[in-house]
Amino acid sequence: MHVLLTNDDSHTSPLFHFLIDQLRPMAQLTIVVPMEEQSWTGKAITRFGYLYMEAIRLGDVEAYCVDGTPADCINLGLHHVTPRKPDLVVSGINIGINAGLGFVLSSGTVGACLEANLAGVPAIALSQSLSPATFQQWGRERRFPPEERERLRLQTQTLLARVFDHLLGRDDFWHRPVTWNVNLPEQAAPNWRLVPARLGHTTYGSCFKRYGDRFQHEIERLCEDPPRRNRQPGGTAGPREPDLYRRVGARAKPRLSRFLRQGGRGEKRRRGAARRARDHSTPAAGSRCRPRG
Repeated sequence: MHVLLTNDDSHTSPLFHFLIDQLRPMAQLTIVVPMEEQSWTGKAITRFGYLYMEAIRLGDVEAYCVDGTPADCINLGLHHVTPRKPDLVVSGINIGINAGLGFVLSSGTVGACLEANLAGVPAIALSQSLSPATFQQWGRERRFPPEERERLRLQTQTLLARVFDHLLGRDDFWHRPVTWNVNLPEQAAPNWRLVPARLGHTTYGSCFKRYGDRFQHEIERLCEDPPRRNRQPGGTAGPREPDLYRRVGARAKPRLSRFLRQGGRGEKRRRGAARRARDHSTPAAGSRCRPRG
């Protein structure tokens, strides 16, 4: 199996090195990674200026470093580095989870996977939940506390072994080029298990805080959908979890299909005018219908 590997936290992330160690025994690796952290870049592709790629070594592993986004790295890796299309793209392990619509769509980790999907390659996005103290120390010092780093390394070995066994062993995994978004817990319970989940609609308010005449990225509040109730079989009410597919796939798509079958808005207006004309016409003899008005 040939895996193209990237992340959005740059090659200095210890979690990225944990992932390399996990994948090396099971796959041929091609690594194309951002030179600097590219969090919150989504699936952005560099439009102006030049991108530079240089060969580096991460321990005893050869890699390529790009001064661009994670999606840039995957596009370059697919079309300019690998001699043939890889079997799989893996992105991560992201420092912090990627859960909720607003954050998943903004994630450079997930954006790299979507770029792979456009090229017909399935992808796995991996993200790690951290304690606030560990997350803040990484932001300040670009390092983890030594004890926490070692704990995460050992936990990652256990979690990823089962994650990859489960996903790669699915009958439908290789059939479609989609992204599997996996969030790893801060501390796994002894009886932990993989749980399929829907994408929630968590978004955010302002992304920036004012400091004089400057603004810095700082999310002040989260916006979550209020719990909704759905009628279940038998007349009982049960919880309904919001998810992206329900909004886009089940509602918008049928409307679009009807719109296309009717020939677009012009045809729809013509049919509406004809219907209104019939409604205001004189009813036939013996009809119980009355004109509106």
